[in-house]
Amino acid sequence: MHNELKDKPIPTHQIEADLKRNRRLALRHSFIALYRRDKLHLPLSPKDTALLAHFHPTSDLSHKPRGNIKADLSLYLNRLRDDPEVFEDLYGVSVPVAAGVRDWDTLEMLKAHATIKASYHRTATVEFEVRFREYLDALDRAGWPLDYVGDWVDAIVNNVVEEGEEVAIVALRRAYVAFHRAIGEDVF
Repeated sequence: MHNELKDKPIPTHQIEADLKRNRRLALRHSFIALYRRDKLHLPLSPKDTALLAHFHPTSDLSHKPRGNIKADLSLYLNRLRDDPEVFEDLYGVSVPVAAGVRDWDTLEMLKAHATIKASYHRTATVEFEVRFREYLDALDRAGWPLDYVGDWVDAIVNNVVEEGEEVAIVALRRAYVAFHRAIGEDVF
């Protein structure tokens, strides 16, 4: 169905005013738009095209695209973006799943995945994606718990299992370590 409001071009003066008011919002939109265009090779929406014509963060040599799952998630939850498949490709989880994630370590791993996938300077190996998928599968099996890393970092690295620990949590910790290592070893 044709939507006149959606298809109507956004006036240049409105875009420039919006960018001045909220550079952070523009940065998050551009992060997703550039990933959509440059990595997924998908066409840009008229809004994204107009945004990138007036705001291009990669022209600043100090800018390196970085994932920010909470900020990017807010664009989708507030209906400021309508391409959730791009969010899912970046972060590895759907918008509804991401909205429920509360564990800091999990958020950091999802953010790392997006940062590496969006990077113009780093390339991930197939092994990186395999480890990430195994990590997500382990999160699913364990029920997306809170504080599964916590004070257990030494135990995780040394593969120590406490008596009575749930099998799913032990598997999750192992998958976490494997993906964490992949970030350092399987990205060039």
